[in-house]
Amino acid sequence: MEIRMNLEKEWAEGKSKHKFLIQYYVYESDGMFIAYCPSLDITSTGFDFNDAVAQFHEHFQLYIEFCLEQNTLIEDLIAHGWKLDGVTISQPSFDELLMKQEFKHLMESSTEYERLNAILKFEACPA
Repeated sequence: MEIRMNLEKEWAEGKSKHKFLIQYYVYESDGMFIAYCPSLDITSTGFDFNDAVAQFHEHFQLYIEFCLEQNTLIEDLIAHGWKLDGVTISQPSFDELLMKQEFKHLMESSTEYERLNAILKFEACPA
């Protein structure tokens, strides 16, 4: 399955609205729940499933906000293997993601996981 995200922004009341469609995995290891997005190398943990998901959403938002502040979002996504096509950027293929050790280990293990597709939205005030 190919996940794509549209980099076009909407402006409302002096704020830009960003919408990202990403895929990440949640699994339990050593009594902790781990949320991991291989296409961005973002990992978070929580004491339960919902806590790990909430922490992941927060880490994702901090990552995006930092990249926007530094004006490095596109460069960083490309460095993570994303492909740019006009205003649309696509995450790396499943085979490309399997080259990442943490993801390969998860896929090859007997660990049970849940794959989630998320549309994450946030607003950023222009500088």
